[in-house]
Amino acid sequence: MAAARGPKISVIMGAYNSASTMHAALDSLFAQDFSDFEVVITDDGSKDDTPQILVEYAARFPTLKICKHPRNLGLASALNTSIAHASGEYLVRQDCDDLSAPERFKVLVAHIDADPTIDVLGTYFRVMDHNGKIWGMVRYPEVAERDQWMRGTQVAHATVIMKKASVIAVGGYDPKAIRVEDYDLWLRMIGKGMTIKTLPLPLYTVAWDIGDYKRRTAKARWQEFKFRFTRFRELGFGLRGCLFSLKPLLLILLPRTLQFKMHARAFKNV
Repeated sequence: MAAARGPKISVIMGAYNSASTMHAALDSLFAQDFSDFEVVITDDGSKDDTPQILVEYAARFPTLKICKHPRNLGLASALNTSIAHASGEYLVRQDCDDLSAPERFKVLVAHIDADPTIDVLGTYFRVMDHNGKIWGMVRYPEVAERDQWMRGTQVAHATVIMKKASVIAVGGYDPKAIRVEDYDLWLRMIGKGMTIKTLPLPLYTVAWDIGDYKRRTAKARWQEFKFRFTRFRELGFGLRGCLFSLKPLLLILLPRTLQFKMHARAFKNV
């Protein structure tokens, strides 16, 4: 007897004290036009009502799997745990304070199925404040040139669909890559010759405002510098790579309010 096929996609999430936004995020997932998916959420040591909310949704939606960390280990560890329990051919990211358009899964699956060379496929995304007001749009290049990756990530992490086998082939997320777990993963995948693209459609909405910059501490920026320097050397970026690896250290000198205003101006103009 043939083994039962798993779902086409596994949505992977890490949740930490996400009670205030979890309902809307999950509602957007379970309102999809596409039904062949499961949701695998790792509760990363939450102290609020997040665990209870997840249990309530699991009772309503049997395709929701709940994993749990006894203490907070960070997003990379939470996503690795979700991947370990995922049964799908593809992995789809979703953050617990963001929203997916109803057609998101259907469109992503159709495009990645149609082009077997793609390992990671992201999309454009709308930006909203934490009151739900849309204030901008972010568009990454459809296919970034190799050197563009020195400037920063060239695909939006929370928007992507990924081949599970490709993610596992490079070792998954690095738990030490705090705040840069996605960028580090992309650079390792590029180093293995994998293909990362962006679909020019806004199928996702990210909650983003000045409060998010407070998590970019000096310690996190130093960590980003170390990972940039290491990965850029591995990719053979040379002197330019060394110079670009200094970017997070320079950002320590800029007030967070100024960083936010610079990004807000750029996103509103695209």
